[in-house]
Amino acid sequence: MASIQTYEKNYKEADKKFQEAIKMTKILAVSSLEKNIIYCNASWNAICSKDYRKALKYLEHVTELNNNPSEYYFNKAWSLYHLKRNQELDEFLKDISKQQVNNKYIWDCLTFVKLSNSKGNNKVIEDHLLQMENYISVEGDYEAKAFLYTQLISFYKRTRQYKKALHFAENYINS
Repeated sequence: MASIQTYEKNYKEADKKFQEAIKMTKILAVSSLEKNIIYCNASWNAICSKDYRKALKYLEHVTELNNNPSEYYFNKAWSLYHLKRNQELDEFLKDISKQQVNNKYIWDCLTFVKLSNSKGNNKVIEDHLLQMENYISVEGDYEAKAFLYTQLISFYKRTRQYKKALHFAENYINS
């Protein structure tokens, strides 16, 4: 229910639901995998509401990354990027790039964050996002597509290329 609230942009309501779910994990016998899913989803809700400090606090509780490491890595990198903790972000990106050499989606998400962190890379960012779109539109899961199309739409809105933003909004709706 909390994740649905996030996608409906009811971030405060979603955060309340995530808080309830977190309290329940302390009372009930819940696997660490389920706890990690709740904390990662809660961090994504915090990111959507632009509360990056809260997102990082939720991520501190993630104990293992066997379910969806790309979500954890991206949420942490994206939060550090928006909090302008550049030194910490650079170190984090270096560590993860050594650990996740074979995971193209994680590598691409982290490359996107790194590109976003440096100025004047609009053409490089656009090329990178379009390369990601080539393989994610074919083999990506829903969350990967949602992330990618959201980034493409916001990139084209930011660069005032509204026809392209509309094109990717339509692709997102149809995917």
